[in-house]
Amino acid sequence: MPAYPEQSVTTVARLACDAATARRLADALTETFESGEAVVGALEDAAGGWSVEVHFAKAPDAAALRDVVATITGPSAAHALVVETVAARDWVAASLAGLKPVSAGRFLVHGAHDRSGVPAHRVGIEVEAALAFGTGHHGTTRGCLLALDALLKRGLRSARPNGRRPRREARILDIGTGTGVLAIAAAKALRGRVLASDIDRRAVDVARANARLNGVGADVLLHRIGGGIAATVTQHQGDLPVVITY
Repeated sequence: MPAYPEQSVTTVARLACDAATARRLADALTETFESGEAVVGALEDAAGGWSVEVHFAKAPDAAALRDVVATITGPSAAHALVVETVAARDWVAASLAGLKPVSAGRFLVHGAHDRSGVPAHRVGIEVEAALAFGTGHHGTTRGCLLALDALLKRGLRSARPNGRRPRREARILDIGTGTGVLAIAAAKALRGRVLASDIDRRAVDVARANARLNGVGADVLLHRIGGGIAATVTQHQGDLPVVITY
């Protein structure tokens, strides 16, 4: 990724359009600009509308840009294109603030900005978007949380209220843990130990920090492991419940 100098303002071109036009224009503009000149994205808003946004490293020639857009999508779209300068901002912080909590059964995955809004009856999992997979917004992560919630409703426990061990003690393994969201969810809900692993050292570091943040640092055992573990787990899991990311 190119390093850009700090700027007080940046130039953005926007066009509101339908989904097909947004995708076609975004693909074409991505091919038009050299690497480092601009960042192009096709975005869908909450109401179902679409737009194309182009963020430029340096202010473009607006007339030339409209000519390019006209060639791709026609003169009406080129005329509707809005080119403006906006104040520089912390885009990482802004993107994190825009992430809404994800509800999955009893679990609520949220960022620090929504920490105070977690209801007492929900299991809150605080995870910020980072250089590892797993904020709960991807369907696979939410699906695993819903599956864990369903198992808990069917009686999955790590210890009975009267202190006796259950007939089948839950053993949880999270392979490809990413940010650790699933391991944290299991540790908090079951109040027991969880083994989590990833092949990415940075993901393991992120997951360990997240486990501490969520108060289960001592319960989530994290390891960086290479290939081959999935086959070993399959041979030894028997009928014990196992949560696996991938």
